[in-house]
Amino acid sequence: MRKYLILFLFIFSMPSWAEESPQDKKEPNYLAGFLLVEGLFALNSYMASESPEGYGALLTLLSPLGVSSNVSDTTNYVGIGGAMTLGLYNAVELKDESYSKSEIFKKNMVGWHLFTASIWLSEKFTGDKETVAYIAPLNDGTVLAINHRF
Repeated sequence: MRKYLILFLFIFSMPSWAEESPQDKKEPNYLAGFLLVEGLFALNSYMASESPEGYGALLTLLSPLGVSSNVSDTTNYVGIGGAMTLGLYNAVELKDESYSKSEIFKKNMVGWHLFTASIWLSEKFTGDKETVAYIAPLNDGTVLAINHRF
């Protein structure tokens, strides 16, 4: 468990970058960024496949640390909720012995991609605009309702 905590702190630490002069700015390397993100998804999925219950509990507990001041409050809530959901899914559902390590890895890879897509969509559609989102119970489930003023 200790190695997961150290890996988690290492992966989600916030690096500080010095401001460069305007003439030194280069075009970002999108391929390297894409490969880095996919590598992080794979690493997290691997950790979940090794111990889904421990990983899920750790992700659920540490999800509030993902709050950023550079995005809207709605995006922060979506990010925290998405991370908690993925953590609880691992801790509660995938801890069962009926799932192989390969299945757990695949489910977590899909989960991390959906998590990222939800954050991107949240920031794209809500940004600094006035948005209200709520969850209402329905007969056999729930309904997510979003009211957005353009």
